[in-house]
Amino acid sequence: MEAQLKEFLRDRNPQVRQIALSNLISVISTSPSTSNVSYYTPQSRSGTCPAPVPYPSAQPQEVLALPLLVDAFVHGASVDPSGDKSKRARKGDLHFLSSVFANISASPAGRLFFLTPQPTDTLKADSALEYPLAKIVAFTEHNDTIRRGGVASTIK
Repeated sequence: MEAQLKEFLRDRNPQVRQIALSNLISVISTSPSTSNVSYYTPQSRSGTCPAPVPYPSAQPQEVLALPLLVDAFVHGASVDPSGDKSKRARKGDLHFLSSVFANISASPAGRLFFLTPQPTDTLKADSALEYPLAKIVAFTEHNDTIRRGGVASTIK
C-alpha cells in the first residue's frame, strides 16, 4: 500500500493527489522498548522493516498516511553523533519527501493539510495539536539541497 501511495503523491493530476491525502493505512502501536518507532505497519513488505519482537498485541487502527510521512521526514533528519545509521529510528535520510510535500502543497487539499493543526502523535487523536508546516519549516536551513529546496517549495 505504501508503494501505491508514493505513486499517487507523484501524480500530476490534483484529483489523484487528493485521493492520496485521504489515504488511511493500518498501524499497530508498539512500546518504545521494542522498537525505534511507535508503530508497526502490519502490511509492510519492506525487508528493512522486520516485525518487532515481541509482536505487538494491540489491534490495528486506521490512521492518515500523510502525517506519518511528515513524522518520518522529521525523524530522517535526526543526527546520531556516532554516525551509525543503525542506531537511528530511520535508516534513510528521506530528503526526497520534501519534494513530495511540495507536489502535495500545489493542490488546495494539500495546502489545507499543511495549514490545519494535526495531533502531534498520529496514533492518539486527543494529543496536542501542531501544524504540519511547523514541523518542516526548520529544514529551510538544512545543508541538503534537496531537503531545503523541497521545503521551500512547500512553503511557496
